[in-house]
This record gives sequence, structure tokens and C-alpha cells, in this order.
Amino acid sequence: MPVDPRHIVHLENGRLASTPRDLLRDTFRGLPAHPHGRRVVIHVHGGLVSMERGLEVAERLLPVYERARCFPIFVVWESDARETIVNHLSEIAGDPFFRALLRIVLRFAKAKVDAARAGSAGGLAIDDGAFEVAYAALASGDEPYASFDLDSVPSDIRLTQIEERQFRDALEKDPVLQREAAHLCAVLSRNNGAGARHALFNIDTLMTQSVLRDVGRELASRPVIPFAMPRRLVAGVVRVLYRTVKRLATGHDHGLYPTAFEEVLREFYLGTAIAGLWELMKADTSDAFEPDGRRFGGTALVDEVDAAWAAGYRPDITLVGHSAGSLFTCRWLQQADLRLARPVAFNVVTLAAALTFDLVDAVITAHGRRIDRIRLFGLADALERRDALVPGVYPRSLLYFVSGVLEGEADRPLVGLQRHHVAGLRHDQPACPAVGRVLRHLAGHPGSTVWSPRNGVPGQSSAATTHGSIDDDETTLESLVHFIAEEAVARR
Repeated sequence: MPVDPRHIVHLENGRLASTPRDLLRDTFRGLPAHPHGRRVVIHVHGGLVSMERGLEVAERLLPVYERARCFPIFVVWESDARETIVNHLSEIAGDPFFRALLRIVLRFAKAKVDAARAGSAGGLAIDDGAFEVAYAALASGDEPYASFDLDSVPSDIRLTQIEERQFRDALEKDPVLQREAAHLCAVLSRNNGAGARHALFNIDTLMTQSVLRDVGRELASRPVIPFAMPRRLVAGVVRVLYRTVKRLATGHDHGLYPTAFEEVLREFYLGTAIAGLWELMKADTSDAFEPDGRRFGGTALVDEVDAAWAAGYRPDITLVGHSAGSLFTCRWLQQADLRLARPVAFNVVTLAAALTFDLVDAVITAHGRRIDRIRLFGLADALERRDALVPGVYPRSLLYFVSGVLEGEADRPLVGLQRHHVAGLRHDQPACPAVGRVLRHLAGHPGSTVWSPRNGVPGQSSAATTHGSIDDDETTLESLVHFIAEEAVARR
């Protein structure tokens, strides 16, 4: 059964789409007479769902919020990027050059860790037979080296000059790398080294345009040497190995295979559509709060809250954001400080939040007075690590991928990842002051973090097992209803 349009705010690129501005105004004006109008929930779905899926979320959650005696408003923003991201990652993983790079980095990173534990010096012992057995796990959708112990890796390991030379020699002797590099050079040379998108060159690779340009310029400045890999590619692969080993040593890894995967992607493929889609989703949440409240949905909602307070109607408002939808919540709090002259504070709930600690720290520091109560729901790390974004390709969750690839630095701390709430990972040390400040703020709100599975505590329980199902999970939803009910009691 279709949801009453009064419960939907439909956005395209942040702008009001099929939702008329007058309908939004009439909805708020009618809330004082509505039996559930004293409490309002503004729910924003995640950033990897279609409009149809967003409407399905609204239809499914409407009775949940009505059970909490709330009037829900669902922000439906068109952001169907999951299929694109999954398909693009699968295509990259199928690129022969990518596969060859990943294999050689994995072999040497594993050998370096083994050598460091054994205290051996000199060259690295590469066991190709054992590697092939481990790597074969991908064929059945499993993770290579999934059980490889990284807890006892010495924190001071570094590649020696002998080991780097050994790695460079292996690059020059790898037949797949040499074949793919030769093909790349031949195509670029035919185009006089001009930099352009790979599609224009008819190159069978999804490599980042800037890398292709660098290689093209290098080829244009020197004669083509048969069977010699371009210096730009060699230097890039060496950087990948160094960064992978460093992450393994410092506790910023996501497992041996995922870390090597992320670093190859960051060095050679980060300029692809994947990064662009993520930035576009983030931009959509920001665009919703452009100044013109007649056109932009987030600003329009804030303006209606301001008008309601001016008219003497002061509802309790809970903001609920799932995954990238939690970015909308942060933008809301920022805009509230700009446009609300009255001391309105909001309850905040995030579900598997795709938020960096830096952003949350900035919001709390500048706009914390707009937060009344807060609760964060997420997966325990063991579940997060098994929630494969692309089975057989990338075995970690969407949030791991955001942290490892899409947010600039590798292993960027996210408030939705339990691993970044653990002091032993060193994310709360002086190098990451935002993490410590946010964790101290959350500590001032008892029960503010809930990591699934957790049961038995009213309002602080969850049985979700995947990133995408956390807003489907009945236990989580019951906790959400309880959280809102707690607010009702607190306001009496």
C-alpha cells in the first residue's frame, strides 16, 4: 500500500522533486492536530538504494514509527549506486594488470611479515606453491589468508634495500605484468603519449586516467624500450608494497588480502567511477541544505521546524540516518545552527553510520548544543569483517571499503566501525585527536553505542548481521522505538 505523501520528502540532487513545497508546509501545519504530532521522526535511508527501495523502506518502517506514536517523515534521495560500485569493483578485479599486481604484492607482503617474525635478514623467501593454494580461496568466494595472524607483527618492520631490489626484479620477471605493461605502452605510444581516458585509447584497463597520463608523458620523453616496465608503474607498485607492509605493522590493516587490495586500488584505480560516486552521494546530502528553502529539501525541513516553533508548536524531533544517510543528519545540525534562532535540540540515531570521526568531531564542537540524546547502532567487528561488499572480490563490508579506500587516508576512522572505538588500534592517540574527543562525548551519553549482536538491554539491543539489514532487524527497530519512548518519558 503506497505511503501517504505527507510522510515522504523526495529529493533529486538535494532539490525537492516530486514533493511539492506547499505539501511540506501543510504537513507541518497539520501536525498539532495529528494524534502522533507531538513527536516527529525524520528518517534518511542509506546511500546505496534506489528510489523504489527508498519508498519500500518508508512503507516498511511507517508502522514501526507509528507504534512509537510518532509522525515519520522519510527523506527519499535517489542514490542507486550499489550495483554500479559492485560491478565496477568486479571489473577492476578482473583486469589482468590488477590481478597481477595484487598477486605479487600479496606474496611479498606475506613473506616480509614471516621474515620479520622469524628475525631473518637478507632476501625474502617466496613460497609460490603455498601462495597459489591460499589465493585459490577466491574461486570459492573465500578470503585468501583469512586466518593469517597479524596480531604479533613487529611494529617497526621496514623493507630493506635488498628486499626492495628483490621485489623490483620480480616485477621485471613477471610475465603477466610485462605483457600488460607492454600492451599499455604500445597503445599509449601510438597516440603519441597523449593523456586521455582509457576508453579513447581502447585500452583494456580501468586504470586511473592520471596514471595513464603519467605513463604517456614518460613514453613521449624517451624511446620505447622493449620489455621494460615504465618507471611510473614500477614506482607505484613499490609504493603499494611499502604502504601495505606499513599498515600490517601499525595495526591499520584490514587483513592481509583486503589491505593489499585496497592499496593497489588506491594507487592505480582510485580515479575511477567508484570514488566519484561516493563523492556524489556526499554532495547530494550537502546540496539538500543549500540556502534556498523553497527548492532544497533539507533546508525546507529545517525552515518548517522554525516556523512550527514560531507558531508555538514544539515537537520532539528524532533524526535517524542509515549509512550515508547519517551524513544528512550532520548537515541538518549544521543548518539548524544557521537558521534556527530558537534553542531547538534534536535526538540523533545512526544506523551503521558512514561518518568520519573528523566530521562528527567538527559537528559536535560547533553544533553540539543542537544534540539532545544520541545513539549509534552498528555491527560488531567480527560481523563487519564477514559482510562482504563483493563476495570473491572484496571480502569486507561497505564501511571497511569507505574507510580503506574512499575517505582519503587508508583506514580512516569511522564512527560506524567498532574497530575504531578500540583504544588498542591507536586511533585515539595524539595523531587522531578527533577520535578521542568524540569518544569522550559519547561516554557522556550512557548507552550511546550499540554493537550487534547485543540483546537483553531495552533500547540498546540489536541482532543485525549485515550492513544493509540493520534497518530491517526487528531487535534494532524495537530498540529504536524504546529510544523514542524514553524521550517521551523524559519530556513529561
